[in-house]
Amino acid sequence: MSRPLPVEALKLRGYSDTTVRKLSSQKSEKVAAFNSGKPETPQHLNAEEREAWTAAVALLEQRGTLTPGDGPALTLYAQTVVEHRAERTHLENEGRVTVVNKLDRLGRQVVIHDVNPRVRVVRDLEKTLVLLLRELGLTPLRRHHVQRTAGGGTLSLEDLLSFPGQPQ
Repeated sequence: MSRPLPVEALKLRGYSDTTVRKLSSQKSEKVAAFNSGKPETPQHLNAEEREAWTAAVALLEQRGTLTPGDGPALTLYAQTVVEHRAERTHLENEGRVTVVNKLDRLGRQVVIHDVNPRVRVVRDLEKTLVLLLRELGLTPLRRHHVQRTAGGGTLSLEDLLSFPGQPQ
C-alpha cells in the first residue's frame, strides 16, 4: 500500500473537496493494535516441544508481537521443530542413500541404491517450518508485515544474539 498523500497534494491533483475530505478522514483513522498477551501453554506438549514453545514465545514477546491468538500456530511450530530434529537425526544416521534388495523379472536378487524416504519427510517438515515462521512473522521477508501489539516489548541486537537455541 502506498503512503497517503497530504491534503495539499490531493487538491493539486484535482480531486474534489468531498473526495479530499473522504481520503483525509480515512488517513486519520489509526489501526488499533492487538492486545499483547501470552497464550496458554498446551498441556500435551512433551519436554522438547515445551522448550521450543518457550523459546518462540520469548522471541515474540521481546519483539512485542505476541498475542493470545498465536497459541495454535506456536503449538504446530513447536511440534514441527521437534519432529524435524528427530527426522534429521535419523537421516544423518541412515544416510541419504539406502541399499534395497529387489528381485528382477527372473527372480534374481538385485541390489539397488535408492534415495532414503526420510529425505522427502525432512523436506516436507522444512517447508512446513518455513510456512509457520512466515505466519508468526519470524522471517526477514514477513517481519515488517507483523503489527506490534499494544504494550509489547522491544528487541535489541544483543537480545537476538543471545536468543536461546542459537549457536554461540
